[in-house]
Amino acid sequence: MFNEEKILMLDAVEIGVRIREARKEKGIKSVDLAAQLGISADQYSRIETGKSSCNLKNLFLISQYLEVSSDYLLSGRKYFDTFPKIMA
Repeated sequence: MFNEEKILMLDAVEIGVRIREARKEKGIKSVDLAAQLGISADQYSRIETGKSSCNLKNLFLISQYLEVSSDYLLSGRKYFDTFPKIMA
């Protein structure tokens, strides 16, 4: 059984903010990353603004292009040992 208080809530806006910040740190243009993903610049913009969720394939590819973990993009935590245990 899951401990409801410790389950991480995924927020598309927060995920988009982390993607945008990681992209800017790498100096990559949004249109270039959209092209690498094979999606339109408009669709990519909706991911970064949280207006559209990112599918798992694209989340994985974004993490690879930006050299950040998908865990970081989803949760904002950079280190595995900081994740709370969610199993009771």
